[in-house]
Amino acid sequence: MVVAGCITEHEPGLTLASFTTDKDLYHSKDTMIVRIGLNATGDMENVYINISGIVNKRGRIMIYNETTVNLTRGLNEIEFIERMPSCSRCSGLSEGTYHLNMTVVYRNRTIINETTPGALIAVELRQ
Repeated sequence: MVVAGCITEHEPGLTLASFTTDKDLYHSKDTMIVRIGLNATGDMENVYINISGIVNKRGRIMIYNETTVNLTRGLNEIEFIERMPSCSRCSGLSEGTYHLNMTVVYRNRTIINETTPGALIAVELRQ
């Protein structure tokens, strides 16, 4: 007996394990370390990851970084090092709480974004 149909390749799964910063409170020009933990059920090549946030009063995104990585089965840790923007009238940033979000895309499909639990975190910025 011959069965016709498509054979689909099983894609590895990916879940968000963690998305954190090294501190809860930052001051102007501080260094911020952003750590992302991703659990992969198999090897995944060319996974696009970006972080963005801290939008000023003019709508400009002040923190933005992206990378493409290869993930292996299990926990994968990715680190970004960012410089916090100045908190001033000229920069359009007041002291306060801002948000940082992350996006993960694999094979042109968004797997994780700001609607994923844990993919949007608060960052406190002071003078």
